[in-house]
Amino acid sequence: MKTLALTQIIVLLASGALLSSCGKDFNSSAMQNIANGSNSSLESPPTTIEPEIPEEPIEMKPSICSDLSFSDVTWPSTLTEFQINVFALAMNISGSFEGHTGWTNLANNFDGQGVSLGLFNQNLGQGSLQPLMIQMREKSFNQFKAVYPKAQYTSVSSMLTRWGGVSNSLSKVTNTFDEYESDYSDLDDPEAVESLGGSTAVTLMKVLSAKNQTSVDWAVKTVLNGKNFKPEWKVAFQKMAGSPEFVSIQVSAAKVIHDKALGLMKKFGFKEMRAYFFFFDIVVQNGGISTTIANKYFNWEKSNKKLSESTRLKKLLEYRLTLVIDKYKNDVKARK
Repeated sequence: MKTLALTQIIVLLASGALLSSCGKDFNSSAMQNIANGSNSSLESPPTTIEPEIPEEPIEMKPSICSDLSFSDVTWPSTLTEFQINVFALAMNISGSFEGHTGWTNLANNFDGQGVSLGLFNQNLGQGSLQPLMIQMREKSFNQFKAVYPKAQYTSVSSMLTRWGGVSNSLSKVTNTFDEYESDYSDLDDPEAVESLGGSTAVTLMKVLSAKNQTSVDWAVKTVLNGKNFKPEWKVAFQKMAGSPEFVSIQVSAAKVIHDKALGLMKKFGFKEMRAYFFFFDIVVQNGGISTTIANKYFNWEKSNKKLSESTRLKKLLEYRLTLVIDKYKNDVKARK
């Protein structure tokens, strides 16, 4: 298939069933700026993504149900202006499936994760939220402390210190498990993962689950009143999550997803922008694609290399779905 122009891709995303289950709009004009060209000239595509760039600014405003504000965001310095725009669109698309309030998404312990917070629902149960909060405390201490009343600050800071070690140094948490370094997620069937040689990943996640349980127990005891957040904690969490400092931390964490998506594009030999969005969401929702699944796909691809990227992506998804717990398969398939 000829590589799609950005206009065609946006039409595809806006009109298809891909976004049919999204939530309420996020309140900003950032995505409209990206779409109509006022946010970037879009003149310098990265070498790993090679879409055709329209010569004229795009006039349309895509009807995607997420519109994140990127004002005051500190972007990773390694990204070009073009990459920032594509990355921002990916965060909008995948983020729209994760909650209705974007950067300030907040969920209780319904899934056993204690507290889930932010665009991609980093949480205490998987140990993905604690590092972000520790970064906020380390890099923007005054802003972090100002979010919480004195008693709350003492409590949350104590929880983070217990989780990260006696020292508050970021070096104490850099070697912790990153959920985006795994090729699996909690939507996968552990037995299916183990059958494909992923027993190490399953064991590691179980060990970390025990480590993170202390943070979950803290949340259940301190932050929640049954299923509901205590009002003062809800206000504090969402105030922190929506601050420019924490939004920038969320973007920095999402850069790991961006990098892994580009790595998967290169590994599987895809170049269309739709593939980037596909792999970005694979990492967000499913962790990634294991070597065993990749090998199954490559064996199939040997006699199907001339098929369109769209068709090949669907086949790759078919193989990836074999690991997903049955009750989640329709959701994973619909998102992709």
